[in-house]
Amino acid sequence: MLYEEDTIAAVSSGQGDSAIAVVRISGGRSRSILSSIFDSTKPKKGSGALSLGWIIDPNTKEKIDQVMAVFFSSPATFTGEDLAEIYCHGGRLIVQNILRVILESGARPAEKGEFSKRAFLNGKIDLIQAEAIVEAIRAKTNYGLKSAMHRLDGKLSKEILGISKELEDILVEIEASTDFPDDVETPNSDRILATLSRLFFDAEKFLKNSVSGKILNDGIKVSIIGKPNVGKSSIVNAILKEERSIVTDIPGTTTDTIESAVNINGMPFLLNDTAGMRVPKNTIEIEGIKRTEKKLGDSDIILVVFDSSEPLSSDDKKVLGKVANIEKKILVLNKSDKPQAIGRKDIDGNFPYITKVSALTGEGIKELEDAMSSVAKEAFNFSQEVHMLGNSRQYANMGKAKDSIGAAISGINGKYPIDVVSIDIKEALSAISELSGAIVSEKILSKIFESFCIGK
Repeated sequence: MLYEEDTIAAVSSGQGDSAIAVVRISGGRSRSILSSIFDSTKPKKGSGALSLGWIIDPNTKEKIDQVMAVFFSSPATFTGEDLAEIYCHGGRLIVQNILRVILESGARPAEKGEFSKRAFLNGKIDLIQAEAIVEAIRAKTNYGLKSAMHRLDGKLSKEILGISKELEDILVEIEASTDFPDDVETPNSDRILATLSRLFFDAEKFLKNSVSGKILNDGIKVSIIGKPNVGKSSIVNAILKEERSIVTDIPGTTTDTIESAVNINGMPFLLNDTAGMRVPKNTIEIEGIKRTEKKLGDSDIILVVFDSSEPLSSDDKKVLGKVANIEKKILVLNKSDKPQAIGRKDIDGNFPYITKVSALTGEGIKELEDAMSSVAKEAFNFSQEVHMLGNSRQYANMGKAKDSIGAAISGINGKYPIDVVSIDIKEALSAISELSGAIVSEKILSKIFESFCIGK
């Protein structure tokens, strides 16, 4: 018990008025504090038993609210400590007064993420699971939520632990042969090499899969490009179902990229409405087109938009040239509500998906969204069975582990002494241990848990 004499309290439900609010207490004094402020006509004995009663101000003896309260004995709690929860009416003044009497009775205000931090320090969750809690709370799409839940359930942690255990076993074998050369045989280099090669492949697979995890957190970047006045901004507004981009009949209205987030079929997309691509007429257009071209390199998917009611122009052909070597792109023939002047056969280019839309009427927008989802699924592995790393910290540590394992493999192939190779194996184990939180600095812990909300 790391906080036996230090008891914390906070409101764990959302801010503002609500039907029900939750106030949580954790630490060695949880039971005595609850007993001092809670008056139940029919108190129930034992951990986990809910009781109906009143929260009383110990100083004035006034009733604050009629609540349900429960006490849980350590270590079978979320934090691993004694823990109490009060379920009260959700009025802000009621909640403030209940928290006030708890603090006056001996608890202190919890810091951001302190309940989860105590759960981690008391071995109830590891660092991957702790981070998954925040990722689940902040998830904006079903894919992101399911990905976070796969990390929260401990399956990813189990796989990481497996890598750590194999590295430990190799180190024990090497160190035993070094410390007791007369009693322990020198480890078989070929067998160690085979194990390290497999672990290197596993680390590489994690990093590859976790590109999808980063995409789920950051959003799939989609740039909409085309010459001026083909309806790029109108298409963005049709997808968003709001007037986000300025739309006029004047060509060149959009002179900078405008980014908007949207959830399409459970996946997060970031739509970039870009400046129209044509021979620039002024310095503002020159800069806008430069930014559009930069977005092409940063984007995951490109929507290439043409006005299907007009013949292809020289500016259209320049647009085609800009995307000629881009694989993840969708051809969008806009203004399908007008008489058609061009079709798919008139446009050169390898487009895996072609859609006809009318941003004015909304026709074809759903088909365009489905095409965007299909390209994303093909480009990134969004399988719910794949265990992905959840953030840049985890990704960086797995990258360090992979590099160190690779260095150890090179050392064995280079016939280096096995005790020299063990230095790289130790570095790999250290990186994996930091990933899971088995070894982690207070600075990193503080940074992680400060990103949590108070009460979690």
